[in-house]
Order: sequence, then C-alpha cells, then structure tokens
Amino acid sequence: AGAMNWNEKIGFRSVKKKESTVRVVCRFRPLLPDELGGGKSFVVRPEVNTVESKDKQLSFRLDKVFGPESTQTQVYQDVGRPILNDVLNGYNGTVFAYGQTGSGKTHTMFGSNLFNPEAQGIIPRAAHQIFDHIAAGADDVEFVLRCSLLEIHREQLRDL
Repeated sequence: AGAMNWNEKIGFRSVKKKESTVRVVCRFRPLLPDELGGGKSFVVRPEVNTVESKDKQLSFRLDKVFGPESTQTQVYQDVGRPILNDVLNGYNGTVFAYGQTGSGKTHTMFGSNLFNPEAQGIIPRAAHQIFDHIAAGADDVEFVLRCSLLEIHREQLRDL
C-alpha cells in the first residue's frame, strides 16, 4: 500500500475559505431629512474601502465600506450571505453591529420596513435564507436552529 500522510490517516482535510475570516465592514446609512444641512464629519470612499475625517487627520482602510447610496441587497450580498453560507455548512457565524445611537445599526440589521423585501436588513434576509435552505432539505433531516440577539448599552449586556 502507498504511504499515507498523517492528515489522511486521521481524516483531516484542509479547508480554505475567505468567508470564514473576520472582516471589518463599515456602512453609512442614508442621512435623515433633518441631518441634510449639518455637513459631514467623514468622507466615505467605497471605491477604495476607506473612510477619512473631513480634516484628513484620520484615515481608515477597511475590508469593505458601504456609502449611504448602498442598498440593503448590496449589504446582504457582501456581508450577510457569505456568513450564512458558512453557518449552513456547519461553521459559527456572527454579525456584530456597533455604533452610537442613531448611527444606523437598526437600519442595517432590520431595515426600514420588514414587509418590503427591498427594505429588509440583514436579520430578516438571513431568516429567509435559513428557512429556504431548511425547506429545500431532505425530509428525514432534522434541523436545530439557535439564534442570539444581544444588546450592549452603557456597558450593560441584555439578551433580547
């Protein structure tokens, strides 16, 4: 018999996936009507995945930057769908939304209208993707679904 390497003997195989790495993404929501006259503190450059302070003292290069013109569909296709694909293949996945009050976390995660598919955020789209996957699965397969929604506010953790 031919020589087997150690990984083959114990059944390990190498999996290389770009989706399974930690990515830092920034999304700027559209301005609200009462914010339009206030001026911008940051210059958003989605084409080069960079955010700069107006005075150019700070510059941040991220894995992905979404400007205010980005759609919920674009954000989900680039952020949510790859994570859900990993989850459906047995990996853990997390979307962590961080920002000050009014910065757009709810807009990104839930959307502006749960009943309008184009306006839905990451969470309703992920739920549709999960349940579509389950519905398309074999009848003799049992699925166990666990989901956590946590809120950190003023250094207090709440399980929602």
